[in-house]
Amino acid sequence: MMDINLAKSIYSYDSATGNFAWRVDRGYQAKAGNIAGTTNALGYRCIRLEGKQVLGHRLAWAMTYGMLPSQEIDHVNGDPSDNRLENLREASHQQNMINRCMPANNTSGMKGVSIHKQSGRWRARIKNPKGKYEHIGMYDSAEFAHAAYQNEALKLHGEYARKEN
Repeated sequence: MMDINLAKSIYSYDSATGNFAWRVDRGYQAKAGNIAGTTNALGYRCIRLEGKQVLGHRLAWAMTYGMLPSQEIDHVNGDPSDNRLENLREASHQQNMINRCMPANNTSGMKGVSIHKQSGRWRARIKNPKGKYEHIGMYDSAEFAHAAYQNEALKLHGEYARKEN
């Protein structure tokens, strides 16, 4: 369990920038006013507290609201290093996954769109709330397929639907 009062005594959190700063000198690099924390391999800001790494977005939430989030924290814009309060929201695991960026193995350059090898047309499909793929349609261009995907994403997932690719 995270000690929020201890965190507040060591760090300050700027909700407009998403940065954490040291309140007190804690060694050579940890000088009062300096930006605190490191970025991990996945791009998340990590802050050390009581000898453990704490994800910055969870710490920001706790320092702002005085308690740990009851669910996951979703970065609205998909940038895991952007811990501005306006970019953070509580979300279920499913909602957090819906707001993922385009997968690295995507070859069309557009989320929800792939080439259908047999027909040479562009296929749009989406995962439904049960985790199953649903076919949206086949289109002559990737752009039309992506527009259909985005329409369906807004219907199915509302505010958690990713606005861009």
